[in-house]
This record gives sequence, structure tokens and C-alpha cells, in this order.
Amino acid sequence: MPGSDLLNAEAAASLLHIGRNAVYALAKSGDLPSYRLGRKLLFDPADLEAYRQRRRSGSEPASAEADRNESGTLRRLAAAADAGSFLIAGQGVPCDLIVERLEQQKFPSQRVAATGYQALVALYEGTVDAAVVHLYDQRSNSYNIPYVQCLAPGLPVVVYRLVRRQVGLLVAEGNPRGIASWGALLREGIRIANRPLGCASRILLDAKLLAMEANPFLIAGYRRPHPTALAAAEAVANGAADAAVADESTAAQASGVTFVPLQHEWVDIAVAKRGSDRRLARCLRDALDDAAFKREYARIVHGDTSALGSIVYEC
Repeated sequence: MPGSDLLNAEAAASLLHIGRNAVYALAKSGDLPSYRLGRKLLFDPADLEAYRQRRRSGSEPASAEADRNESGTLRRLAAAADAGSFLIAGQGVPCDLIVERLEQQKFPSQRVAATGYQALVALYEGTVDAAVVHLYDQRSNSYNIPYVQCLAPGLPVVVYRLVRRQVGLLVAEGNPRGIASWGALLREGIRIANRPLGCASRILLDAKLLAMEANPFLIAGYRRPHPTALAAAEAVANGAADAAVADESTAAQASGVTFVPLQHEWVDIAVAKRGSDRRLARCLRDALDDAAFKREYARIVHGDTSALGSIVYEC
């Protein structure tokens, strides 16, 4: 029998230092024992520790290999979702609150964990109905719309604004290395806690390094991505890295770090307008326009929600 202190998939992913989708894939394959409570998949800490030990001995795949399979896992998760549910792809509190609101309004909805890049590709492929994104485009110095146009060409879509928030660098508490700009990452000896390809923070970092004509592979830590934002923050807090790209929401959840804001980012939700997805677009419009929800959203989400629900792009 499992213990009483079962953990959800996100907690299990954090302990194993792999992506949450990789945890689902391991559970589905039977490599990691799991227990289902309603629609939730739960894990016993003893099973997680046993898996960690097996992986150390070389009998299990490393986290990097598991993370490389997340794109296929995303498709399998979406295919296995309850029929009739709206599927919202994304990560973090801004995405979770949207799903909860739709559920409260009796519109069955599920979140599919995905990077912003994966979410838009899945939206284009028809795997999900909406994508929560905050992807920076260096060429236009803007967020999200260039990616919607590029990754979902020809798809009728409406993009609603969710929140404007700060993004920058997490550094050790008190900022002993004096890291106060993107350029400071190029100083000799600076180590970064990077994120996987497709993550908003990775895309932002790569854009800034490209603008500075820097060779990212010369930066210590660039080649070793951390599976979650909190894992990257933990690496900075415990001294394994000097900096990590993060938004103010992650900074508020992390301990032992100082947040250095460098610019603002916009978090939006892109909704397809095809078939039944048109119904989702109407549902979201009504939900985001509700005064009570606006107040609740502003209370929980870090950042400026004054433009919540406004249409920033439609085709």
C-alpha cells in the first residue's frame, strides 16, 4: 500500500529533476509506479527514491533523454484526455486560473503542461484548443504575436491578454556578483542555470545572447538545462549557478535569491476559432470580462492585469 504522503506529478517532477510530461510518460510506461485518485495521478515518495537510485546506477534513462520525448508525450496526453474537454496548453498560475474558471462555469477543461513553443505547435496541429504563451521576439521587440503568426500560419485565432509582468535574472541573495544586466552573463566565471529549448526563459536568453553576438556555449552551465523554473532558482540559491532567467512570479515563489528585473513580458492566451473551439473563444471572452474573476486574477497573479481579456490579435 502507498504511504499517506502521496505527491502530485509536479512535485514528483521537481524531486526527479525532469519535466512533468516526462513523469507522466514514465507512469504510463510502468517504469514509475503511480496511483490514480479521480483524475489526479499521484506518486509515493518511496517509489520516487527507488527510481532515483535505479537511474543513478544507469538502469534508467537520464532526465535529458526523458525531456527530449516531451513533445510526443504532449500529443499522447492530449489524445488520452477526457472527450469533450477543452485542452489548454501552458504552464504556471496564469494558465491554471483560466482552467479553473472554465471548470467553475461548467465548461470541462484540462491543462496540458507544455512550453510556449510546444503549446503553439499543438494548437496549430489541433491537439489542443488554446495556448498560454509569453514568448519574446527579438526582431520586433514584442511578445507572442510573431510566434502565433509563424507557428500557426493560416489558423483562425484570437489572442487575449492575460498579464503584464517583469522578467529578468535570479541571482544569489544580495547579488554578491553584481549581476545587473544581460551583458553581465558574459563575464568570465559566471555560471547560468539554463532551461530547456522551447521554454519562454530559454527563448528570451537566446535572443539576448544573439543580440550581443555572444557564443552561448562559452557560458558555463548553458548546455545543462534545468527542467523547471524552480529547479533553476534552486541551483542559484544553493550556489550551483550565479544566475537564471525568470519572471517575477517565479521569483516570488523562490527563496534564497534576489530578483533583478530587466524588462516586461506579456502573457497571453491564443484560442483557435475552428469548429467547437469557437465556443471556447466565447467562453473565455465572457470569463475574462467578469468583474469578480478580474479581481481574483489580479489578487493571485503577479503583475499588471489591467488589460486582462483585451484582444491583442485576431485573424
